[in-house]
Amino acid sequence: MAREVALDNVASVDVADEKMHVGSDSKDDRPRSKVFRCLNIIIRVVGVLCCLYLFLVGIELMGTAFKVLGGKGAGKMFRNIPNGLAALMIGVLATVMVQSSSTSTSVVVALVAAGQLQVRPSIPIIMGANIGTTVTNTIVSMGQAGDRVELERAFGGATVHDFFNLMSVAILFPVEQLFHPIEAISAGIAGAVIGKDKCENCDFESPIDIIVKPATKLIVDADKSVIYALSLGAPTAEPGTVTVSSNCTSSGRTGSQAVCGEQQFWCLEKTASKTWTKIHTHKLPSFKKSPRWTCEGKGIEGAASLCESCTAPGCGSVCVLDAELFFEEEVQNGDTIKSGLLNFPNSELGGSLALVAALLIMMMGLMGFVKVMHSLLLTKAKKVLMRSTNLPGVVSILIGTVVTIAVQSSSVTTSALTPLVGLGVIELKNMFPLTLGANIGTCSTAVIAAFATMDLGGMTIAFCHLTFNLIGILIFYP
Repeated sequence: MAREVALDNVASVDVADEKMHVGSDSKDDRPRSKVFRCLNIIIRVVGVLCCLYLFLVGIELMGTAFKVLGGKGAGKMFRNIPNGLAALMIGVLATVMVQSSSTSTSVVVALVAAGQLQVRPSIPIIMGANIGTTVTNTIVSMGQAGDRVELERAFGGATVHDFFNLMSVAILFPVEQLFHPIEAISAGIAGAVIGKDKCENCDFESPIDIIVKPATKLIVDADKSVIYALSLGAPTAEPGTVTVSSNCTSSGRTGSQAVCGEQQFWCLEKTASKTWTKIHTHKLPSFKKSPRWTCEGKGIEGAASLCESCTAPGCGSVCVLDAELFFEEEVQNGDTIKSGLLNFPNSELGGSLALVAALLIMMMGLMGFVKVMHSLLLTKAKKVLMRSTNLPGVVSILIGTVVTIAVQSSSVTTSALTPLVGLGVIELKNMFPLTLGANIGTCSTAVIAAFATMDLGGMTIAFCHLTFNLIGILIFYP
């Protein structure tokens, strides 16, 4: 019905235009007039692209601001999972706090691969992440609050994503808790895949990130390694001590060297060691560049074999000193802002200002985008575009999947489509399969993270995300 009304409105606009321009056909056909019309269209298209860029910068900046403000809390959440329902809520809250299901699912994959979480209790977290990621496009729909009809359509387009995920969880969560079909299917797929060689270069940078991140990093750049490190938890010291006799100092614990004498030591798991090296340190020397943290080169007897038979929970093969100090200073009390104009001593202040800036930039871009699109589409071109979006559902799902894999963000995909639903360019029934495709495409991030580790548990939980979305589509779409 809304589509027919939109087409009728377009037809009436076209008739009115024809009446206004009666007798001016010869003028319109002049080369000069054609040049002006082409320039006008080019300027408007450039305006659409500029507004879309501002809009994407706002979304990216909002996600970064939420990482700064809620990242530490989200990281701590993953360590406290008493039951399946709590795990589901943790997935929702953690994803809302960081505004990225890619981040939360990648953290879960890393935790499972590191042995910090088991696959079964982690599956509800993945389900919760699917719900949490729907907040962004709901916020975006509010940008069309100036027009009641457009707001109604845009909000409907945004909540399609919400209700699909909510209904999928409502059906599959109790089934999974009782019978574990998603785990069984995913474990079978992971077992078939895990025999392949380890992927050394599995990192994929989104083209959108390449374009947008330089702008957001000028404002604020979040240190996601702090979130990952918190999710892994504090390391536990090994029983006994070692004697540090060289490359050390007796002047205190905060210099660039280890302290001489009897010291505790920690056997750090490789995932934690890799994460700690990425932390942008301020108070202590860098974990990666400074020699103070490693046991090697300190005159410790048998340093190379100290961690071969470690006993602490989650321990690994990397022998380090003062790990407790580093975790306290640079992880628990560390800054979640790495760099940028808003890199203040107080991360909460920088994050709050970044959130305000993000909302302003996003709304400016969205309002400009809607205005210019109005002027472009109130012509016969609107009819053509509306008809071209009336594709078979399977094709729309594939388009949504490919676009989301390319931009590595379902929030970007659905948030970019929401204003078009509000304008009436895309019908609600056509938004649904595109949203389903976005849900499939966003699983690629966790799968890429799993291929980087090639751990059976990590691979299984990554495919659980994909299996969950595929089963939901089979239930609701046919």
